[in-house]
Amino acid sequence: MIKPVTSSGRIFYRGPSMLDGSPVRLTATCLDRPSNNRKTGDCSQFWILPDDVSPLLRDDRHGICGSGETECPIAACCYLNWGQAPAQVWKTEYPDYVPARDRHLLSWKKHRYGAAGDPAAIPAAIWRAIRTQATQGWLGYTQFWRLGRFWHLRSWLMASCNTMAEVKQAESKGWKAYVAVPEPLPGLLACPYETSQGRIKCAQCGLCDGQNRTIQITQHGSPIARSAWAKLRHKQARRVPEGFHPGPTKPR
Repeated sequence: MIKPVTSSGRIFYRGPSMLDGSPVRLTATCLDRPSNNRKTGDCSQFWILPDDVSPLLRDDRHGICGSGETECPIAACCYLNWGQAPAQVWKTEYPDYVPARDRHLLSWKKHRYGAAGDPAAIPAAIWRAIRTQATQGWLGYTQFWRLGRFWHLRSWLMASCNTMAEVKQAESKGWKAYVAVPEPLPGLLACPYETSQGRIKCAQCGLCDGQNRTIQITQHGSPIARSAWAKLRHKQARRVPEGFHPGPTKPR
């Protein structure tokens, strides 16, 4: 008999990262308890985190954010506060996911893939098994849409972009994009969360599942996030007009 557990979180994967082979884990929280995320609303939160070291230092996040030519383009000015929720989830000992006992937990609410870390780090087969139970839908984003080995993710993840040039590049490769910009861009659908002044949350929306259309939102969030966006804009201003590219960038 499978012993019941009371924890609201589960560990779905422990193993090598698809980015660099280092140990990572996939943890889901808020499976049967409410999430208090102001923007997403009550979604199950899926965290991609290092398995062997704390995620507090950038150099310890290579397995979930990449490194060198495969590093997330905004790693140097990340808007996530790694010392808060990600660190707490990393420190918590959640039980492993057991399908016979826990499968029902995946169908109660919408999933958010990537509360921290990039979903590209987790094997596709793990995500496939999770998504087959996601009857309420999901939302998710990846910074690794530029790399051909991750193009199989475009059927269910959004390409995370920061310029119109990136949006066009992503769309040319078959992605739907989610772009955060200082000012609205013409011709792109605005995020319903923003246009409804927060009344429509991700839990009710469903547009960011990689299967609808490109979405834009004004750069937003906490003071840490707004500072990161400002640093990113400054960084973009020093790059070539085509936008981000893996590896060294060319000065104007």
